[in-house]
Amino acid sequence: MEVTLTSPPTPLERAQAFLELLRGGQNYDEPVLDGLTLERAWDGGIVCRLQAARKHANRYGTMHGGCIATLVDVIGSAAIITQADRGGVSLSISTHYLAPMPIGDVVEIEATVAKIGKQIGTAVVSLRDATTGALVAQGTHVKALVPHSDSGPAMRALVAEQRRTKQQQFEKPQEQRRVESQGRAPQRSKL
Repeated sequence: MEVTLTSPPTPLERAQAFLELLRGGQNYDEPVLDGLTLERAWDGGIVCRLQAARKHANRYGTMHGGCIATLVDVIGSAAIITQADRGGVSLSISTHYLAPMPIGDVVEIEATVAKIGKQIGTAVVSLRDATTGALVAQGTHVKALVPHSDSGPAMRALVAEQRRTKQQQFEKPQEQRRVESQGRAPQRSKL
């Protein structure tokens, strides 16, 4: 089902929708993204935070290299989606591990688009200890942008739903204020 939006999705809406699609399915990314928060997004980049938990750990009590590589993949893709109108498939992911990230600490992940072309997008991803600012890992994600990606309609539908929810949250207090200004309590539905 195609959804028509009255205005194009913002970079933040694109990134939120992309991450929600990955969280919503029972897939490899879901446990890695559990607890991830999207802090901000702009045209060409995003910043997220994640408290490293036991499920993200290796046997040494630090963040597992596979978990870090998955964050380079997913957060790099989310940055690319802030500029691209379609999803894609990975061509190359490289990750350089620079310092351990202890479980319990918060990692800040920043991804910025290095280049978007007609067919390929590239993002650079940095993971830092949110307290000290120390660089934990750095990676690059190169994606082939697929013309008929199935993520486009799903993302538009999710953005439309997010906008409806925000509008309802805005309208409800407005209606309550209108009713209260008329001197009567708002009607509550009985369950």
